[in-house]
Amino acid sequence: MATMKPEWEFLTKTIYDPAIFWAMVTAVATVLLVAATVGLVWIGLIPLINARKAEFADRFRSELLSPTAEKIFFLVAHGFVEFKVDPTTKRPYFLIIEASENIIKQRLEQMLAGQRIILTFEMDDKILSPLEEVAYYEEKNILDFDYVYETFADHIDVFMSNKEVVKYITWMRETTGMDVYRKLEKLHAKIKRHAAAVKATSVAQLS
Repeated sequence: MATMKPEWEFLTKTIYDPAIFWAMVTAVATVLLVAATVGLVWIGLIPLINARKAEFADRFRSELLSPTAEKIFFLVAHGFVEFKVDPTTKRPYFLIIEASENIIKQRLEQMLAGQRIILTFEMDDKILSPLEEVAYYEEKNILDFDYVYETFADHIDVFMSNKEVVKYITWMRETTGMDVYRKLEKLHAKIKRHAAAVKATSVAQLS
């Protein structure tokens, strides 16, 4: 019996295995989203060179201040999300956990209006992809680290320190074989080191 070529075997597995298929769709969409923005910069459609860097960074900041992004930020920051994979469809999503305290429960009910899950596409499109772009431009010294730290450190730390978000990123990497959000992970480590250094300096000055 003829042996299937490795590339055809991978393609067949990708198409017929729902977990790999949907993860690949999400990962490819994420990569294309970042690549498209990067491409626009380098071909000159985004006048980055002639614009002030702070104004360019404000574009990312405004994305993170959209109603959907702020809602996701609130839920993640307060630990109200849990990463899940549907056992039937194999599609990943974030389950919104019900609050135990009445005041917070009422706040969530008003905010969510019956919404029970966050799609991974929303997490990628509204939060993780913009932050990955910030990490890319910081690494290229297009955005100053001090400005990135002042403006985006809280968002980056909230999401990259959340175990459920980390589970999702790990799942994406393992399922697709794509090294997604690696620059964001690297920037997060840099931010943590800087924060520790600032804290140590403050303590030393008070001693």
